[in-house]
Formats: sequence, structure tokens, C-alpha cells
Amino acid sequence: MELEPIELGLNATIIILLLIVLKKLLDSQGMDLTPLLSSNTTMTNDYNTMQQTLGDLNTTLTEARSENTKIQEFSRALSDVLVRPTIRGTLGEKLLEDMCRQHLPDHLWERQKVTDEEALSESGGVDVLIKYGKVKLPVDSKFPREAWKRYIDTAGESMSEMSEAQTQTHNSAIKRDFESFQSAVKAAVNGNQGVTKHIKPPNTTEFGLMFVPNEAMYYALVSDKNAVNQENTITSKGEKIHLLDWMISKNVIPVSPSIFVPFLEVIKLGLSNIALAENLEGLHKQLGLFKVKKGTYTTSHDKVGEMLRKALAKWEEEDKRFTELGKKADDVIGALDNVEMGGAPEPEPEPEPENESSDDTENQDEEE
Repeated sequence: MELEPIELGLNATIIILLLIVLKKLLDSQGMDLTPLLSSNTTMTNDYNTMQQTLGDLNTTLTEARSENTKIQEFSRALSDVLVRPTIRGTLGEKLLEDMCRQHLPDHLWERQKVTDEEALSESGGVDVLIKYGKVKLPVDSKFPREAWKRYIDTAGESMSEMSEAQTQTHNSAIKRDFESFQSAVKAAVNGNQGVTKHIKPPNTTEFGLMFVPNEAMYYALVSDKNAVNQENTITSKGEKIHLLDWMISKNVIPVSPSIFVPFLEVIKLGLSNIALAENLEGLHKQLGLFKVKKGTYTTSHDKVGEMLRKALAKWEEEDKRFTELGKKADDVIGALDNVEMGGAPEPEPEPEPENESSDDTENQDEEE
């Protein structure tokens, strides 16, 4: 039982008075109580400090209890929210949209987009459609909480105090709840509002993603066995097949938040490669056009060169004629210059006969 501050002060006062009286009595007998009084003062101060510390601790514990109560109330409120399918689905969609908003440019994705071009006026589009050019990948959020919650609640019950019969009954309940969870997953994949509804090639890719916003649920979906070591298989076309393999056969790939982040990075890298491929294709077309233009230019260049060579040959031929004509013109001009300067040239004198015999010979020749 804790003492009130007034009671503590009163008790301390009584003790001090008693000590004073005792001191006087002892002084009368020659005894010194100073060390005893000093120790008592120290003890009183330590006690008050301890009392204050305990008061602070009580205040802290009271605040912690209040915060714990608030946390419990919030947990119950959150549980109530998640139990409502509409709000629960909205939370999954919002988480999916936020992740796309953080990791992809805005122009690469759309929300609530109908993938069937013949049903653009209908509601109920895919939660997120990741797109780049002709590539469009549907991503739909699915959260079958009720069936999964029943399964994990049943699997989480302790069986340490159960009898053998109770254990068998409990294991059968786990198997039944797990099969119910598998059915819920199948409905989310291939039901009336399943992911496969939004896979519409060639408007979309040939596969879609099912976004599971809960990591524990995703693990239960893709694990090989359930809580009682039963194979995670379903019956499809008369054969046993793993639940994940069945989903992939329906062209649906499940992803959790931790898986979706690297998946988005792979998608972004793939889209970059597609853009690069498209750029290379365009460059290839431009290169082909350049080759055609180069061939046309080469032909024209050769023709012009041939024409220039022929023109050069003609020019050289005409240049020779022009040179000869120039020489003749120079001769005529020189002759005219001589006529203008000195008149006609005098005739050269005839050579004199050397002897008579030569004259007679020439006369005979003339007579003949």
C-alpha cells in the first residue's frame, strides 16, 4: 500500500522530533548524535527519490496501457475492415496502384482498364494494365481472405493436449479448409470475375498477373505442401496437378508485393529492350533507305562522270583545232601586218645561166 505525501511528511516530522528529544537527552549524558542525524537525512532523501521514481514509473505504465488499448482497438477495427470484401479488395487495388506508381512511369500503366475492345462501354476493367506500344500486360488484385483465414486459424490450433481421435478430426478439418482455400484461388483465377477474364490476345499479352497483397497467403498458395504435409495439388481433367502449375496452365502468374517489385523492374527492363529493338528496327529501315539512295546516287554520279569524260575528250579535240586555227590566224595577221607596213614584196631575181651547153639543153627541152 502506497503512502500519501502528507502521511510521509508527518511521519518524517515525528521522527525528526523524536531524534531531537533523543539528542537532548543524550547531550545531557555527553553523547554525539550528529552522524546518526546525517545518516537519517540521507536515507530520507534517498527514500523520496525512490518514491518519485516509482511515481514516474507508474505514470509510464499507465500511458503504455493506454497505448496498448488503442493498438488493440485499431487492430480490431482493421480486422473488421478487412472482413468486408469490398473494402478489402479496394485496399489490395490501392497497394497495387501505389507500387506501380512508385516503380513505373505514369504513361506505362492504366487503372481499371477494360481489355476487351468490343466491351469498352462495360464496367469491371482490370485493376492495372501495364502497357508499352503494342505490349499490354493485365494485373488484377485478388484477396480470398475468408477461406485463407479459416485455414490458418485451424492449422494454428495447438494439438498437444488432443487425443488421437481429436488429432485425426483436427487434421481432417485442416485438409477441408485448405481445399476450400484452393477452390477460392481457382475462382479468383478462372471464375466470372477471375484474372483470365482480362487476358484478351492480341489486345493483351497471352498471360496475366494475379496480385496477392498478403505474403503469408501467397506462400500458402505456392507452397508444395500444407500444414498437415498434404500435397498442394488439385484435380484437373482427371489428373493431380500442383496449384501453381494449374494457374500457369491458365496463363496466370501469382505475385506478392515482395515478388512484384523485382517483377516490375524486369518489366521496365523488358520495355526498355523493346524500345531499343524498335529503335534498331527503325534504324535498320533507315539504313536500307540509305543503301537505296546511295545506289541511286552512285548511278547518277557515274553517268555525270561519263558525260564529263566525253565532254573533256571533245574539249581536248576542239582545243587542238583551236590551236591550229590560232596558228593560221597568227600567220594571216602577220602577213597583213607586213602588207600594211611595206607594201608587196619584190620578186626575187632569176639566176644567171652558167654556160651555153646548159642553155642549149634547156632550149631543146623546151622545143620538145
